[in-house]
Formats: sequence, C-alpha cells, structure tokens
Amino acid sequence: MQRFHQKQTTSLPTVPYSPSGLLSHLPPPPAGKTGWPWTEETAPAVYGEQKDWPKISIVTPSFNQAGYLEETIRSVLLQNYPNLEYIIIDGGSTDESVEILKKYSPWISFWVSEKDKGQSHAINKGFQLTTGEWMNWLCSDDILASECLFKLIQEVTPTTRWILGKELYWDAESNLIQFSRIVYRPKISYNLLLFGRFIIAQVASFWRRDLWDEAGAYVETELHYAMDYELWLRFAKLSSPKIGSHVAILRLHSAQKTNQESGVALYVDECDRIRCRLLKGHIPLWVAELLVNFHTRRWMAFRYRWTSWFRPRPIGWLRDYWSD
Repeated sequence: MQRFHQKQTTSLPTVPYSPSGLLSHLPPPPAGKTGWPWTEETAPAVYGEQKDWPKISIVTPSFNQAGYLEETIRSVLLQNYPNLEYIIIDGGSTDESVEILKKYSPWISFWVSEKDKGQSHAINKGFQLTTGEWMNWLCSDDILASECLFKLIQEVTPTTRWILGKELYWDAESNLIQFSRIVYRPKISYNLLLFGRFIIAQVASFWRRDLWDEAGAYVETELHYAMDYELWLRFAKLSSPKIGSHVAILRLHSAQKTNQESGVALYVDECDRIRCRLLKGHIPLWVAELLVNFHTRRWMAFRYRWTSWFRPRPIGWLRDYWSD
C-alpha cells in the first residue's frame, strides 16, 4: 500500500479573485455552450465584505477527459470563491486535455500532465500540494453547481469536520436526468457504512484537513473504484458527517468507470473486499457471505433489474481470504 505523508511546506498561489467575477476574464466558451458554467457564474456579491474565508483545496484527477474537463474547470473557477486552491493532476492524456489546461493555466494553482499510477495515486499527488483547511476531489467529468462553495462554508461550524452535500445527475450533454437518489440519515455511523446500508456521494463531500491528517492523509492506491468508500470508513471512525445543502453534479456517460453494469460490479467487489478485510476475525465466514450478498448486491439488482440479487454460495475469493 503506497501512502503519502509528506506535507506541502509552501503554499501554491490561490485562484485569482476579482470582485467583479471571473467570467469576463476566462476564455470564451465554445460555440453553442450557454448556462452554468459557460455563460453564468456565482455572483461575487454573495461573499459580501467578509475577508477571512477559509481556504478550500480542490484536486481534479484526470486522464483523457477532454470532452468534459473544461466544464469541470469552469465550474470550480466560476464559484468566484475568494480563497481557493485548485490543482489538476493529469495522467499524461493523449487527447486535447493539455491544450485545455494550458488555456486555463493562469487561473489554476497548479497542474501537471505526466504518467501516474491511476486515479488514487493522482489524488494523493494533488493533496500533497495543498494547504487548504477544507478539501475535496472533483473528477474531471463532474462539476460543482453554482454557489456550491459559498453554501458549504455558510453551513459549517467550528466543530464540523466533514460535510455531505446533495448530488444531481447529468448526462453526457449536460442535461439533468435525475435528482439525488441518496436520502441522508440524521446521523451516519461507522456501522451504517461498514455494513453497506448507506452510500455517500463523493462529488459533494468535503472535509477538514485535520480529519484527513488524522485518518492517515491518503487514499488507497491499490483501489481503483471504491477508494472513496474506504476513506469514508476511516473518517467515520473519527467523526460523523454533517448534512449540508450544497450541490455538486455527477455526470453519467458511457465511458464512466462506474456507470456501466461491469463497472458497478467492480466497485461493489472492491467494497466487499474492504468490508471483509475489516470484519475478518470478528465474524464467522457464513455471516460474511450473507453480508456480502445482502448489503452490496440488493441495490445492484434493483438498478439492473436482476431476477435475483443473491449470489450463490460459496464465494470463492471470500473463502480463500478467510482461510489465510
């Protein structure tokens, strides 16, 4: 497991702030693109005269996402948040991603395009460079809704260490196709997450740096689908999240890792393995098999209209793992 503990000792430049907003300063949108975040921006006036806005650090890992990357970048910059670090870690894209990054370079705190070891590795690389009090990673095909960061900071209190927002679902053409499927409970516990009874929308999740540091300051690099779930479990051992009203947008499209059934199955499989790693030695094998079947596959069956959600026992890899 590769972990990252080196901390940034000097601050990167923050995103330039203009009291009149950045919309007129950014490159013009492509022809035919209108609305948020192409021709609209968060009104700078919402921030008022306050000068001490806490620094927010956002990292975008990306690889060959030129079709969506510019929209993602603009959704962050046009928050017009007064104290923002924005880092983009590109994995050596071969499409037009680098041209987009160069175009927006004056407004990005740091970007690099070089081969890496996958999304989790890129997230860790990015967070190593950050110094903000609040943190989030935003995938290069997702976007923040207007006023997302303003609403986020308005709702946190000195004791808030982790806050969850709402998600919307857009299609590849940025059309709204679904409101959030997640109904948050008043209190989200470690056990609720461990036993698969709850799903957290990563795109709208923000946390304080002290929680990140206390939880180890890394996402697991060997995980390619459920790195967020594993991180939430570590967070949940230390703090319960607050529920906020800020909104972020998850894009569903054919190339998305977890949009197709095969990708969802791989995500669930990683969740199974994380869960069983934590439960091994605490429950018998037959209970683990039931938990894997019941808690992680029932919602897949509903989504994909399977005739049966129950996976036949024995589960080979689980039995092998339990016997080690």
